Amino acid sequence: MELLGFLQQPLLLGGAKDLGSLVEVGWQSLNKKQMARYSRQVFMNKKKQKLHGNINDYPLVEVKWLDCLADNSWMSIDKAARLEPAVAYSVGYKLLQTKSKVTIFADYTIDPEDQSITVGNTNTIPAAWVQEVTEITFK
Repeated sequence: MELLGFLQQPLLLGGAKDLGSLVEVGWQSLNKKQMARYSRQVFMNKKKQKLHGNINDYPLVEVKWLDCLADNSWMSIDKAARLEPAVAYSVGYKLLQTKSKVTIFADYTIDPEDQSITVGNTNTIPAAWVQEVTEITFK
């Protein structure tokens, strides 16, 4: 694992609010109690990576959302002031929708032994950016 310049040793932390994403931080900034708590989060989040149920429990949706628009070219102040966020559309299975975020996934596998679902190609979009979530149904 490659370390950033200011990090001497990596410490992997489980994201408490998502499905097991890992973050690299410097271990020097944490006390023993914090390190123990983050170690438990990594362990607990690894268990949560597999979803149980049927794929039909996760509706197929289209999410219309605003994304930042970045432009590194030179432009006038007037032109820069007229820039608007990009309107983005994402399609996937809705994993969860809360006051703070919408998480969808595009790919999944089903474990042949226990029928659990493992997901891939996830998008977590801040709820403030979401304009509309529309369920896609087939006739």
